[in-house]
Amino acid sequence: MVKLNLYQKFIRYIAIILWAISLFAMLGWLFHIEIFTQVYLGLPTMKFNTAFCFFLLACVIFCTQGRHCFKISEVLNILLLILATVTLVQYIGHFDLGIDQLVVQDERGIATGNPTPGRMSMATSLCFIFMSISLVLIRSNSDKAKKVAAYFSVSVILLSFFAITAFIYNIPTFDKIRFISSMAIHTAISFFMAGLAVSLIIPRFGMTELFTSKRIGSFMIRRLFFQLLVATLLLSYIILYCFRKGYFAADFSIAMVAVVLIFATLILLLIVSRGINRIDTEKRAAEEELHVIHMYLNATPNPLIVVNKQGIIELSNSLMVDIFGYSEEELKGRAITSLIPERFHSVHKQHLERYFEHINSIEQQEKNTRVLR
Repeated sequence: MVKLNLYQKFIRYIAIILWAISLFAMLGWLFHIEIFTQVYLGLPTMKFNTAFCFFLLACVIFCTQGRHCFKISEVLNILLLILATVTLVQYIGHFDLGIDQLVVQDERGIATGNPTPGRMSMATSLCFIFMSISLVLIRSNSDKAKKVAAYFSVSVILLSFFAITAFIYNIPTFDKIRFISSMAIHTAISFFMAGLAVSLIIPRFGMTELFTSKRIGSFMIRRLFFQLLVATLLLSYIILYCFRKGYFAADFSIAMVAVVLIFATLILLLIVSRGINRIDTEKRAAEEELHVIHMYLNATPNPLIVVNKQGIIELSNSLMVDIFGYSEEELKGRAITSLIPERFHSVHKQHLERYFEHINSIEQQEKNTRVLR
């Protein structure tokens, strides 16, 4: 059984959540359970076709984690792309092909005089198209294609985040940008999760790399971004609440937002800079320690190498370099078995395993001794 890494588990969990949301929404339409389609009275509903598209999207996302259902996922993704594209074309061409109420009728939409009852919003159809294209491009061997896929998924995340923010701030529908005014809150949340899932399928590409990389810049972004995001949303909400209650005038509220954001950014920058300085100090100390170790290794009259538990060369001295003809950089990261005749590989592996078992037993004994004391 293949062991899943953290990203793969997260992606599968998202797919399962999307399945649940879409199934509940479809059941809501079939059995007239409004809470499954609307979540909260007065909010836009997740249309049946939207729920069906999310079901397809969840299937495709789930199948990206294995090869056994590759063909099925391709077919489902094509179906998703066709349905979303036809919906968008209906908006652009101002006509109705009858697919919006093919399974169930949007009685509420008809009663309220909606000119396109049962139809997902234009933003929703566009997000599905972006998701579908992304899921096609991530299978490509081209890095450029994967970068495009990453930016498509980020676009979906941004659109859905805008809709979620409008809901959190309780902005009336008529005040929103019309393009996303009819996107249901659970539709926006589902797109946000789907965008994250697709981004994590290709974590080394696009903006996702900035968050997933182990470099110092990525460390800074991880520390700064989420704290700044929470601080911005919370403080903006408080200021907006005070404005609505009449405590602040409009111009003063805008000035307050600017001042608070600057202040919050400065505080977070100070926190992050301290963390980076600590990492830099530790790095310098490690480099100095490594330099001392190199000096000792090169001072010995015998060729020496240092390997880790996996048998990968970490360090070597100058005599070792002279014997094998490799530079120190070339030796580092190589398996030690590459320097040993093949007939001795199995024996060496056994010796290495016994050695580390012995070291581990000594460490365990010392640990037990400290506990007893």
